[in-house]
This record gives sequence, structure tokens and C-alpha cells, in this order.
Amino acid sequence: MKDLTRGLFLNVVIECHYTNPTHYEITVKTALCAEDFRISAGQYFIEVETDVVNLKKFDNNKFSEICRI
Repeated sequence: MKDLTRGLFLNVVIECHYTNPTHYEITVKTALCAEDFRISAGQYFIEVETDVVNLKKFDNNKFSEICRI
């Protein structure tokens, strides 16, 4: 993916809604490649790599790993 985005990460902003015990509804808000993209306090993010997926949260100016698959 980095080759397709000129060496930058593809940042995709989504909105998630818990709809029932087994489903979430996800809306893609925007997708962009930007060197200065910043995540805000209290937001979660998913980091997708070749062999691992990490769910993290940004709070108090640090990243906390929630889950690793």
C-alpha cells in the first residue's frame, strides 16, 4: 500500500455505531494521505500491517494498545 500512496500512510477516518450485540455500523468519513495527519485525544485507531492488526487508543498524549490480532 505504501507504494501506491507515494510512501505515505493512507489515513481513513470512520465513524462506528454499535447496532446490536454482534454488529457495528461503520461509515467512512474521509480517506487521505497526509504527512501531518494527527489523531486526537480519546480517539481509537487501527494499525494494519502485513502480518498483524493493532487496535490502539490515543489519550494523555500516548498510545495504548487495546488488542493485537
